Amino acid sequence: MKILIIPGLTLPSISDTDIERIRVAGGNADVVVSTPEEAIEHVGDSDVLLGLLSKRMFLASNRLKWVHAIASGVDMFLYDEFVLSDVILTVKRVWSANILPTTPLGFC
Repeated sequence: MKILIIPGLTLPSISDTDIERIRVAGGNADVVVSTPEEAIEHVGDSDVLLGLLSKRMFLASNRLKWVHAIASGVDMFLYDEFVLSDVILTVKRVWSANILPTTPLGFC
């Protein structure tokens, strides 16, 4: 499993400890932290994305099963390709240290 994390305004960074906890909770998942500009290079073989997903990135994805948005609104995900897909969308704007490592794995 590959988990792509794209930090943003409500998740400006992620600690090495949390990355390791996500990796272990995902059964030795490949966890990649990327800038929004470079995420297009990783989204094609990602199963889970934590962050914001542009239409361009969505169209470049092949295995995506779940997107967990780091913003409170979901209007940016309401393009037809996403809405008509089987990809699960969840949202949590306020992070708690206890749930951060397991959240990307909850629906896999």
